[in-house]
Amino acid sequence: MDYYNGSFYGNDKIESEPSQIELLSGLIEESETVEKKSNPEIERSKREEEDYWRKRRLEEERVLSRIDKGEDEDNDVDYASVSGHCIIEEVDKLKGTKAAKLDPNIWTAEDLEFLDDNQGDNRETPDYDVVYQQQVSSSDVYLGMDPEKDPSTMSSDAIAYSIKLPKTEKMSEIELNISSRSFSIKSEHYILGVSFPQPVLDNEAKAKWNSKTKCLSLSVPFVK
Repeated sequence: MDYYNGSFYGNDKIESEPSQIELLSGLIEESETVEKKSNPEIERSKREEEDYWRKRRLEEERVLSRIDKGEDEDNDVDYASVSGHCIIEEVDKLKGTKAAKLDPNIWTAEDLEFLDDNQGDNRETPDYDVVYQQQVSSSDVYLGMDPEKDPSTMSSDAIAYSIKLPKTEKMSEIELNISSRSFSIKSEHYILGVSFPQPVLDNEAKAKWNSKTKCLSLSVPFVK
């Protein structure tokens, strides 16, 4: 067997142990392998985050576009315009949310005059509900851009009444009179006088009669 520079020549071979450099290289390769295996999860997370921000930007652009166009999502109710002796439109259903009744003990001079004119009238006083309405645009819903608007009744743009007249058969039986301070309803079985909480634009009042529920819906904008 021959020797040369510490190595063997012949049929037998001696394997040397790995050096520190080789061990370090092996660790680096293992680390790179682990990182490559975890990369798909990282990429998926990045894609999900990018999709989220892309959708959010699209939504913001859509909202701003609607604001620029002056679109309003709550304009699908069509009322008949009325003044004086109201013209009432007949419909199948009412829209709105019930609210508390007005205090019947609060009367204006105009209301008292109405009561004086109807002393001794034996007709029933119908039940009614009151809803304060507020015009809300897309900018108010998504961005809250109008600091003067809040959920209080003082920020309302209109007031709506739902008057129950179960004994009334036809719309033609109802007489509805509106002024800037109050309104009155008269029919064969009912009589009602109500004062508004603040002045209204009586010439822009809108009314609907629902023959199925026997309810009269009245909406009047406030003077701003």
